[in-house]
Amino acid sequence: MPVRISAGLPGTAVTIDGTLRGETDDSGILGLFLYPGQYSIDLQRSGYLALSRTITVTDDGENRFEYTLQRNVGRLVVQVTPGDARVELNRQDYSGQPRVELAPGRYRLDVSREGYEPYSESIEIILDEELSRTVLLEPHRGSLQFSVVPGDAQVRLLGSGGQVMQSWSGVNIVRELPAGSYTLEVSATGWQTRRQQVVIARDQRTEVHAELERAETRQPTPVAQAGAFQCGDPVTFTYGGNQVTYGTVVSANNRCWLDRNLGASRVARSRSDSQAYGDLFQWGRAADGHQKRNSNTISTVSNSDQPGHNSFIITNIDAYWDWRNPQNNDLWHGVNGTNNPCPAGYRLPTDAEWESEWKSWRRNNRRGAFASPLKLPVAGRRDFGDGSLDGVGAGFYWSGTVSDFGAQGMIFASSPVSIFNLLRVYGQSIRCIKD
Repeated sequence: MPVRISAGLPGTAVTIDGTLRGETDDSGILGLFLYPGQYSIDLQRSGYLALSRTITVTDDGENRFEYTLQRNVGRLVVQVTPGDARVELNRQDYSGQPRVELAPGRYRLDVSREGYEPYSESIEIILDEELSRTVLLEPHRGSLQFSVVPGDAQVRLLGSGGQVMQSWSGVNIVRELPAGSYTLEVSATGWQTRRQQVVIARDQRTEVHAELERAETRQPTPVAQAGAFQCGDPVTFTYGGNQVTYGTVVSANNRCWLDRNLGASRVARSRSDSQAYGDLFQWGRAADGHQKRNSNTISTVSNSDQPGHNSFIITNIDAYWDWRNPQNNDLWHGVNGTNNPCPAGYRLPTDAEWESEWKSWRRNNRRGAFASPLKLPVAGRRDFGDGSLDGVGAGFYWSGTVSDFGAQGMIFASSPVSIFNLLRVYGQSIRCIKD
């Protein structure tokens, strides 16, 4: 009798009663002839679970049998910092592929980059489940021993991008400094400013002595005008259509910050003070209402800087990594960023400014975050997939620094603080710093 077997996929091997009878054609169908009776049928195709069934062939029926094979895969999502690190699974290169499908089983995950300590882990991929990993590589480190004349000179250590890594006055030893090239900027009133390059080598101490030359003329020290702003003064501005007043506080490196998260009704009284949590912004969006912790969600990605609604934009990680397509890296770029939600003269901190801040804490975790002058609470964040609250009990704070397809953010919980490259569709806290 004519028999038609449909597997829905081309190239599916069809075995009947232990004998291979052929493969399905481009339409996923195999036609053959069988005598009436019962048969055991097995369908197999690479990347799919095998399927076994018993069929009955009759002399008065159509004898059509249709089946659907299930994918034999799980999924792995890997976010790495730095973004150009090499990612390998069982020694096969998967760099630049933040989300991959893999056959179930155990794999060795290796992440590496020149100048950083490698990361290695054994992971297990489970059928039809998604495993997420966020890997922050630790840079090779050395130390800097610095001395200067005059002894009260101000020193700034600048990274390759010009960002301030650390600052101090006079003699200093900087330990655990990431290996690489830096610029030392040394200045003092009445002396000529000096800039010089310094290279920090792995596991070595670099010694630098700088002697400034006197300036020909001394510049008078500016005198603050009466009534000029001083950190500690309140700041009144319009937020969410309402006039609000926040305080200001001095923290690491004498930088001035707002005393609470944007959208918070008060300064945190404990790290889990819900009235101090504030709002959760998607990176680069203005304070258009989407940042409210219970705002509605919408799955339509915006093609402009202002979506024109107050809903939190959710996305499928397979489709896009941002609430805006195409991306715009200038939305929160400094005080003049297109959608800068901070009051005039304030902006989001850079990733280097966040790092300088948390390195001043007595503990580099959520206890240290709340004990600091900023009193940072653990407000959690909103998930990009469905807009649900996630990670309450941990702090997720945006910076204004972009990186590849994402943006840099600071994360802390009971574990140590880390700076990660994060998807811009997440909803996270904002703390503004004075420019």
